[in-house]
Amino acid sequence: MPFSPSLIKYHSHLLTLKGDASGSWTEQQVGTEEQNLSMDKEIAAIEAKLAEVKDWEARVKEIAAALGVSAKLPKLD
Repeated sequence: MPFSPSLIKYHSHLLTLKGDASGSWTEQQVGTEEQNLSMDKEIAAIEAKLAEVKDWEARVKEIAAALGVSAKLPKLD
């Protein structure tokens, strides 16, 4: 992926450097179909990670209990 989809809202054009020592580059306007699909994929990946939070919190508590220590988890709102 040549760009960070979450940064699209801050820019109007995307400059991509080829990185092949030729010094070549391409420029395209932000908001293309490819970028929109990439943004959807990024959102889906973040939502999948968020869906696992409760399971990870439970696992941390299990490990803390097995070790006999207190599990201090940050509050997420």
